[in-house]
Amino acid sequence: MNGGFADFARRDDGDLDLVEGALLIAREAYPNLDVQVYRAKLDRLAAEARRYLPGNGRKRAAVEQFNEFLFGRLGFRGNDEDYYDPRNSYFNEVIDRRLGIPITLSILYCDLARRVGLTAMGVGFPGRYLVKCPTGRGELLVDCFDGRVVDRGECQALLDSMYRGRLKLTDEMLRVADARATLARVLNNLKGVYLGRRDFERAARFVDLSERLLPGLPEHARDRGMILIQQERFGQGLGFLEDFLRLAPKAPDAPAVRDHVRMTRNLLTHLN
Repeated sequence: MNGGFADFARRDDGDLDLVEGALLIAREAYPNLDVQVYRAKLDRLAAEARRYLPGNGRKRAAVEQFNEFLFGRLGFRGNDEDYYDPRNSYFNEVIDRRLGIPITLSILYCDLARRVGLTAMGVGFPGRYLVKCPTGRGELLVDCFDGRVVDRGECQALLDSMYRGRLKLTDEMLRVADARATLARVLNNLKGVYLGRRDFERAARFVDLSERLLPGLPEHARDRGMILIQQERFGQGLGFLEDFLRLAPKAPDAPAVRDHVRMTRNLLTHLN
């Protein structure tokens, strides 16, 4: 791996490797992270998985056996005791601690599954990233946070638990997510974690990385503006919020942003 995340993000979509991207994100918190060490750890896990899996060619059985290996034998699981621990989003920590959140566990799952000959693809399901495994006779959906196969009814139950019945399951929700969208979601999670901790410098850094990955999105201007206002850099923050409203005047949160703009202008009037 040469260069940093900015160089990585400039690649064509087909050249983006999820594991590489996840480790480069982790380097933001662990600048001395030895990427090759973690590549080697994944190599060893994949070799162990190949010894563990049956070779009978039955895809559904192989997926179920792989699940048992990863979640049972190795003990990878979702950190439901401290979901917002930032280590759950740093891929090196997920490998070392065997704890994560749905998206980082899914990145691990897809990488190891590919190495043992299974097809596994990330699914950008609302609120909980999933994995889709074609079996030849349909497909299996895997919830890596709970370490289990889920059906459409259980997907709806997940939506109900998170959105209080306001969202109904659609095929679009189960569409495969590409590497760029997946890494953007990792960055968004980290931004949210550090905003919750009022660590605005770190939160701003992950907004900057998101802009590298998906340049020009209006929400990046919104996020920068809100963070700058929290840092009491009101003039700069106001400029970014106004940029957001210019770029996305009909966004669902545009009315709330307009309220922030009005309050910030009033504040600046009194300060001046």
